[in-house]
Amino acid sequence: MKFPPQLLLILATLLWGGNFVIGRAVSGDIPPITLAFLRWIVAFLVFFPIAYQRTKKRMAITETAFGCRHCFSTYRSCCV
Repeated sequence: MKFPPQLLLILATLLWGGNFVIGRAVSGDIPPITLAFLRWIVAFLVFFPIAYQRTKKRMAITETAFGCRHCFSTYRSCCV
């Protein structure tokens, strides 16, 4: 599934704006570390499916071209 860039830009804007509004509303009730943790969890849950789909497709191409996932990851960590 491919998402149009406009939709992703709107999603980023809504999440950023909502983050600001919610942060102001709960700043007295929730400690800053907990609030930051919750922000990261929400961002992860929203964007993980998008990133996973793209990574899964690319890994299939990589495995076909190089034969194994481990060899490619070792090469990349050593040379980049």
